[in-house]
Amino acid sequence: MAENYRTSYKPYYKSEGSLRDNAAVLYANIKFSSIDNPVKTIVLTSTIPAEGKTSIIIFLAMAIAEQGKSVLIIDADLRRPRVGRYLGRRNEIGFVNYIFKEAPLDSVVCPTTTSNVYFMDCGSKIPNSIEIFESEKFDQMLKFLRTQFDYVLLDTPPVSMFIDAAVIAPKADGAVLVCGYGQTSQKQAKDSVEQLKNANANIIGCVLNKIPEKRLMYGNNKRYLRYYGYDVDKKDKTKRKGGANNQA
Repeated sequence: MAENYRTSYKPYYKSEGSLRDNAAVLYANIKFSSIDNPVKTIVLTSTIPAEGKTSIIIFLAMAIAEQGKSVLIIDADLRRPRVGRYLGRRNEIGFVNYIFKEAPLDSVVCPTTTSNVYFMDCGSKIPNSIEIFESEKFDQMLKFLRTQFDYVLLDTPPVSMFIDAAVIAPKADGAVLVCGYGQTSQKQAKDSVEQLKNANANIIGCVLNKIPEKRLMYGNNKRYLRYYGYDVDKKDKTKRKGGANNQA
């Protein structure tokens, strides 16, 4: 039985144009990361907690769905499942129950309020999550779901704290590392990448999240903004000139 939450990212996603644009760019980068071997199953992980990994996976799913593609989000963070809460839907059963033959697969795949976006909760908590992810039945489930959806996104725990992401990533077509601006050190990010590489994961990219808006507008991006016809310096001078005139 599903449990409904008031929290939902759908209205926020629709109201934030820049957020939608960034999610669309991320989807485009993933889509064109491998033309000959399409990336359909994707693991998203982070270096440390609270870097925005779960938010990004939801926004990415919405961007994919807007293009008419079906996408399944799997909450593979058995220690701290959060996806269902943010989607406004939690399920008492999930893929763990399916793997232990406690529920059929179709009963643990749930529609969401967003068309083309589906959700699979983790379900029952178990003491050893690695046993689940290393099982043949988990591999078979992932391969089958790959044939049923255009994309399958897996939300996994921080790779520097738990081994789960490094175990799941090689089973997927690609992995994306999320790093929080001002949160992750260069060494932590490098160590996380090395851990995924050592596990033979196909790292298709890294998302730098939580960048302050001022850094985006007035940092090294000035040259890009000018290229697209937006002169930051000119606008600033106009503001300063207007401010001086107002004071006179």
